[in-house]
Amino acid sequence: MTDSQAWSHPAFEKVAAYLNYHTRLVFSPARRQEAEAGIRRAMERNLVTEIEGYQRLLESGELPLDDLIGELTVGETYFFREPNQFQFLRSRIIPELRKSRGSCHEWSVWSAGCSSGEEAYSLATVLEEEGLAGSVLGTDISREALRKAERGAYGSWSLRGVEPQVLEKWFHCSGSLWSPRVRRARFAWHSLASGVPPWNRKVDLIFCRNVLYYLDRSCLDQLARLFYQTLAEGGWLVTGSADPPLGERAPFTTVLSEWGVFYCKSPQHRSQPAPSLPSAPPAPRKRPRPAAPPPASAQEEAVRQFRSLLQQRAPAELLAEARRQCQRYPLAGELHFLRAMLGLDQGEVEEALEALKRVLYLDPSAVVAHFLLANLLEGQGRLAEAARAFRNARDCARVLPAEEPLRWGEGGSAGAMVQACQRKLSSL
Repeated sequence: MTDSQAWSHPAFEKVAAYLNYHTRLVFSPARRQEAEAGIRRAMERNLVTEIEGYQRLLESGELPLDDLIGELTVGETYFFREPNQFQFLRSRIIPELRKSRGSCHEWSVWSAGCSSGEEAYSLATVLEEEGLAGSVLGTDISREALRKAERGAYGSWSLRGVEPQVLEKWFHCSGSLWSPRVRRARFAWHSLASGVPPWNRKVDLIFCRNVLYYLDRSCLDQLARLFYQTLAEGGWLVTGSADPPLGERAPFTTVLSEWGVFYCKSPQHRSQPAPSLPSAPPAPRKRPRPAAPPPASAQEEAVRQFRSLLQQRAPAELLAEARRQCQRYPLAGELHFLRAMLGLDQGEVEEALEALKRVLYLDPSAVVAHFLLANLLEGQGRLAEAARAFRNARDCARVLPAEEPLRWGEGGSAGAMVQACQRKLSSL
């Protein structure tokens, strides 16, 4: 661990441990500097100058934990965020459930980690648009965010990207604030770390986006089981594009589509999947440009042996080994890519970003690495950077034959990649 990754004072580590105990939020070495900055902001707001004093006030209950949670999690959200996922909801999930549930079914939708409510109101609006009965429950661990959600009054920043006709039809303006006309969302405090569902009923749809990458692995395993148990048969789970995968943590049917990765509770799910896209391990062939020198035989052997380890050991045990191998073979792009995949699996988004950028430094024509990087950036709300990465993926794929499989793309073709990138770009 470098000096920049270590806690600057033991009390910061104790505050992080206290927070982890109550919320299961985890801070990787790469995020510790960012976490300290958030803790210092909370200290300043509460007029506390010494970290040891802040730790004592926090643990004694004299200062609210909720205030610190707000500083250490990204509350950045807006209406119809990641519109491609709402497109999948309208074109795939709703038609299938309408067919299996019937037109009179009362829908139950859970917006888990709803922050200030934009997602929950967006889902309620979709239900209204589609003529579906039912309601949305939005839950979060931040009481301040829930108070904002219950007020339901938003500035223009929360409505960026909403088309004017949608704004006019579904929102009411009062002064400089906008309120959703559809109020079929209610809100309640709930900790995902509790492992307990927020209500005693099965639900048709769960949205839990841009929350999972804050949580430790054991909590992810618990959450995957909770979501699976909470869903009714045939129900769907939607996670954020930057969130770690849940497919191996519970018996979901994982559906890969050009709109992203989705999970269905239905072992017998037989509907036709949407056009598949290259989604996990990446890197296509190179554009006509001076090719990078082939890896040395030692690097090739290191990659082969590491891929063998992936078949034998759990991902949680391999991330540290991936880091060591990348340090030993800094020019082996595939090792950096595997490190990125393991980082995503463990919720280490910043590490995955760093590893993907290293892949692209070594091989700028790595199509799938561009695509994965773009999705991570989109999930963080860095839309201009995401658009640039999607364009890079599209342009690299265009020089290949449309039917050519992409290296590390799990069978996805160059042509499918071009289409997926075009759809992403049109939705940003």
